[in-house]
Amino acid sequence: MFKYTIKRVLQSLLTVLIVVSIVSLLLSLMPTDYYFTEDELMKLTDEQKNAILSAAGLLDNPFEQLFHFLKNLFLHGDLGVSRRIQAGVPVLTVIGGKFGISMKMGSIALVISLLLGVPMGILQAKYKNGAFDNAGTVYTIFVNAVPSLVSYSLVLVLMMIFRPGGLLGSYDFSLSRIVEKAMNGELFRKHTKKEATDHE
Repeated sequence: MFKYTIKRVLQSLLTVLIVVSIVSLLLSLMPTDYYFTEDELMKLTDEQKNAILSAAGLLDNPFEQLFHFLKNLFLHGDLGVSRRIQAGVPVLTVIGGKFGISMKMGSIALVISLLLGVPMGILQAKYKNGAFDNAGTVYTIFVNAVPSLVSYSLVLVLMMIFRPGGLLGSYDFSLSRIVEKAMNGELFRKHTKKEATDHE
């Protein structure tokens, strides 16, 4: 069992390394305009852009860029610097700022999965080929066949439609706003009179 576990861990690490290498190589082949904001593209000359890219090593051979990236990653735990999301900020800092939210959502999903999934699996096994088993099978096929973004968005929309006192027109339907409301506990909170007036 121990040898099998070690083998699977090593295989997983190798898979991650291959994926990271492929992504890094593909990113190094992108047009260099991606590394600049719209303002910078208009203000900077080609010479200035090339100087910035050269200083960051972004004009090097793709395999050379990959080598430097992997060296910094394994020796220093450095993932580089963000150039689009938060320009000039270390990638680890960008990830760390959202890590808590990701862990919170992942923990909630894990708890819900265990509380619902285990009992449902037991009931499906107990009443095999029954109505509950068939419904569970359809649900499982749906979840696995439909992209997560689509199914999660559908669930969130249905939650807003059928919640007590919910008004369909009073929500911002952008996914980021929905997630923000869910994390802040505002998704099922009834609107105050002031909020209703503001929407009018």
